[in-house]
Parts: sequence; structure tokens; C-alpha cells
Amino acid sequence: MDPVQLVLAELNKRTLPTRLLDSLAPCQRKVADSTSRRIALLTRRRNGKSRTVAIKMLSACLKTPNTNCLWLALTYKNVKRIAFQELIKIITQWEKEHGEKIDVEFNKTTLTVVFPNGSLIECAGADNTKDIADRWRGTSYDIIAIDEAAIFDPDLLQYLIGSVLWPCLMDTRGQLLLVSTPSRIMTGMFYDITTNPPKHWDYYYWKPDENPYTVGAWKAEIAEQLAINPDYKNTAEYKREYLGLWTEDESLMVYKFSPLNLIMDAPKQNMTFILGLDIGWVDACAFTISGWAKHDSNLYVLESFKKSEMLPDNIAKTIKFFQNKYQPLTVIADSQNRTVIEDLSRRHRCYVIPAEKSKKQDWIATINADFLKGKVKICQYSNIELIKELSELPWLYKGAKREEHPAFDNHLTDALLYSYRYAWQYLEKPEVKLSEEERILQQELAQQKKKNKTPWWRN
Repeated sequence: MDPVQLVLAELNKRTLPTRLLDSLAPCQRKVADSTSRRIALLTRRRNGKSRTVAIKMLSACLKTPNTNCLWLALTYKNVKRIAFQELIKIITQWEKEHGEKIDVEFNKTTLTVVFPNGSLIECAGADNTKDIADRWRGTSYDIIAIDEAAIFDPDLLQYLIGSVLWPCLMDTRGQLLLVSTPSRIMTGMFYDITTNPPKHWDYYYWKPDENPYTVGAWKAEIAEQLAINPDYKNTAEYKREYLGLWTEDESLMVYKFSPLNLIMDAPKQNMTFILGLDIGWVDACAFTISGWAKHDSNLYVLESFKKSEMLPDNIAKTIKFFQNKYQPLTVIADSQNRTVIEDLSRRHRCYVIPAEKSKKQDWIATINADFLKGKVKICQYSNIELIKELSELPWLYKGAKREEHPAFDNHLTDALLYSYRYAWQYLEKPEVKLSEEERILQQELAQQKKKNKTPWWRN
């Protein structure tokens, strides 16, 4: 190779990181150029998030020797299909379009991209949680990106960032990127950052039509969807997936609880009470007191309480506290913990009925009907944790099936459901108030009826 070609080759090599960045749209370039240590990006589906992360990492690795990057997704399958393939696609297309070889080595087994200058991009899934605390311990990174951060279990994401990944950025003063579309679950760290960005986070929201490279396909897809269903624009799915907006989806929530079900205090009247109990150890042990009054078909939830790691002695003391305070008709407890139930009954004289747990989703539908009718009323100041569970617990959909999302607490809601199944408030009828004439007539009819039933030998 002659000297001119050598100089041109070296010039291309040195300018390649910048030229890669120049291929991004303006909105993408802002994220790629950010020097903040904490970056969050929220946008619609198919809007170039993965390309932005890939080119940011490729540019950094090509520019600076021994740069280490970690690209993390929820599962190994996801990161292989999206992140790793995006890296291969960008380099392959660049070489084809520019006739310029990019000297990197792809390892499809370890999902790594290795550079001659000692830089490395590692793609990994967070689905194997058994060794997640030690997997990256002792490793130093310059850039860590978490893809589709909104679909992570909120507790897992917070643990990953605070206890596992952020210390990996300490030596290099590296960057953390959280990128995602909105999810159905409107809670957790990513939701908080993108709805009320803290000062130390560099937050970006891309408008649906902001990326010129993707706007054409986006408009064509929307036109097709609206041709099939003109009302599609009013759905939560459209706002979430096509506009990139956090949107409440009522079909997602397990319980149809609303502020209309809240009351300041229960009515001052004699009530029949039931104590619902969900027994746990690591999961909290939960108690709810529900009651109803004569001629009142509403169920009132007066008080609730939960605590983790309660021994049978402490459970028994709590039951007796509620028994002394409310004199409940019965105590209904989670039947899966039969050993604890027998211990409570035999040793502590706390007689507990094992809860009926079959057809749980049918009973959730039943209590939801009463929530919607306003027939379940919750005293708001003595049920703060219960209200939180009712407000946040979503369904987790697995194909056609669904289950309560395991990342969210359902201990107090279960205790409430146990007591609801054994309550009799639905049998109560409103008190009929009679006029004086109607009262006298009823008395006369009752006397006549009694007389007619008198045996003939007593007349």
C-alpha cells in the first residue's frame, strides 16, 4: 500500500467514531453526545433507541482503547435478538455502503464484540437472577445501557442499579443509560425518572415524528391501524406503543378500586366483623378487619396491618388484639399454611378457619363488581398499605392466561378477599320504615294470623 493510501486509511480509522455519530438523527445524536453520568430515554416503539445505544458504544470503543461497555436486557434471548443483532447489522451495513472494513470480532456464544485496541462490548440478560449479585462484581465499565428498562421488575431494576451496576462505573466515572418505551406498569424507578426527572438525570423524550429515519414507517402503520379500527387512537395501547406516553390501562389492574371506595370513618352502628389473615414469612403476614351492619349491604374495611417475619406467637398476639378490639365472628386464614393454623388453634387457642382459595379470579371479579357499585368501603387512614396494594397490583399476562404480577404485594388484598368470601353483608335488606297506619295494620294482620293458627280446642 502506497503512503497516500496508508494516510487515508489512518484518517478514516481516526474519523470513524465521529462519522458513525454523524449517521444518527439529531434527536439520537443528543443522547449519544450526552456526557451526563445518568441518561434516561423514553419514546415510542421502533424509533431508533437500539441504534442510538449501539452507535454510542461502537464510537466510544473505536475512539478510546480498553473501553468496556455492557448492554443489558431483561432476558438473554432479548439481548441476543435485539442488541447483539443491532451491533452486527450496523457494522455490516456500514462496510457494505462505505466499502470500509471495521476490524471487530463477534462472538455469538458469549455475545461480545471485541476490538483490536482492547475495547469490548458485552451483551447480557438479567433473567438468571441466582448469580446476578456476583456476575459483574469486580468489573469496571465505561458505559452501561439497560434496554426496555420499563418492563423490568421495579425491585429488580432498583437493586441492579444501586447494588450491582452503579459500583461498576465508579472507577471510570462511566455512564448509565436507561432506554425504553412505556410499559403497562406505571410504577418503579424508570417511571419516576421519566415522569418527574431528578436534576442529576439527563432525560430525553423523543416525539413520535422526531426521527426522520423512522417517521415514514410510523405514519404508514398508524394509517393501516386506523383503517381497521378508527377508534384505535383512543386506546391505551396506541398512546403507549405509538406515541410513547405513559397511559393508565384499566384492563391491567387486578382490582377495580377507586377513590370512590374511600370513606373517612365507618358508620357508628353495631357491626358483625370478620378477621382475614394471609400468613407469610418473607412475604408479609397480613390482617384485615371487615364488617357489616344490620340493614346495610355494604362491606366496611375498618383496619388492616401487615408485617414480615412474624412467628406464630406474634401472629397469635395480633389476632387476640383484633379479637379484643372487634370481637370478630370468625378468623379466616390462608389454608396453605396449615401447620401455622393448627399451631394457632391448639397452642394459642386462636380458632382459625382455613380460607377457601378455589376460583380466586371469579371471586376477584365478584368483589370488583362491588367496588364498582361502591358497596365495598375502605376507611382511608387506617388502611394505607391496603389501598396501595389495591391501587398498584396489575395482572401479568402470559398468552391467553393471566395471573397477579409477582413483583407487587398482594398480601393485604388476599386477606381482604378471604374475609369478603365469608361475609354476609349481601343478605342485608334496607330497613322499611312504616307510617303509623301501616304499623297498626301490620299488627292487626299479625294478630289475625296468630288467631287463625290457634288450635280449635283453645278457642
